Amino acid sequence: TIFSQTPSINIQPMFKIITVFIIGFCLHIGTLAAQEFNNSLLWKISGNGLTTPSYIFGTIHMIAQKDFVVQPEVDSVFNLAGKACFELKMDDISMLATYNKWLTLPDGKTLKDYCTETEFIQLKQYLQDSLQTDIQTIINQKPFVIYQMQSTNFIKDEMASFELYFVQNCIQKGKPIGGLEKLETQLAVFDEIPYEEQIDWVVESINQSDSSYRYYDTLIHYYLKADLLNLSRYIKESDEEFKKYGPLMLDNRNINWIPVIEEQIKLQSTFIAVGAGHLVGEKGILQLLHNQGYVISPIQ
Repeated sequence: TIFSQTPSINIQPMFKIITVFIIGFCLHIGTLAAQEFNNSLLWKISGNGLTTPSYIFGTIHMIAQKDFVVQPEVDSVFNLAGKACFELKMDDISMLATYNKWLTLPDGKTLKDYCTETEFIQLKQYLQDSLQTDIQTIINQKPFVIYQMQSTNFIKDEMASFELYFVQNCIQKGKPIGGLEKLETQLAVFDEIPYEEQIDWVVESINQSDSSYRYYDTLIHYYLKADLLNLSRYIKESDEEFKKYGPLMLDNRNINWIPVIEEQIKLQSTFIAVGAGHLVGEKGILQLLHNQGYVISPIQ
């Protein structure tokens, strides 16, 4: 999608960068936090000296168009806010160059260096048959690239994006856009996980494709019901690999976001849109903001 008011910016490729963070991976569930902060995707932040409220909306980064709905109350508070803030500063045109520079494997290595012979054959066949891609075109790229392509393949219908919807509205209305972290920070998560292990994840998903589709469908089911508690529990119970890397993928990022959020909401009313999995849990951003003295109220 090329925006008419900014003809030099093509935002669409930037959204492909973040598809692996489908909802944010919520792994550490506290009973009190889960009971307090559930059954809504939209929350008001007030109190603690704020002169105007701000708002947090939990997104899912990719969803079928048929399931894409923005409720009137979400549009309403978005319009009230003076600024919108996402995980990344989505109008930053330098992100695509950053991503393209990052995706190459280090030291001249290729995917073959991190695969068994059997895994490489499986990857090659899967890319050819399911993604219509010759493995040689991405042979020197990080496993993240395959994981990303695989994730987008979960949706067979036309794809929609809440972030894209809000960014379009920001540009149309002249609303400033902010980000909670740099793209380099988000991508660095995947450099801390061994590439061999990431390839194992991809191959496992290939071998259990029916289960992977059911898993994604279940996530969407809980998301559409705004059932954050069961959404989080389901991820925790279903993903051993994310249990292992939960602090890296979610908790540490949430903690780092809090001072950024506080700075934004003290300046002006801000609409914050992040993956729904970031909202709940002992180290979810709702609980962390509550711990800082803010009043966190659902808007339903």
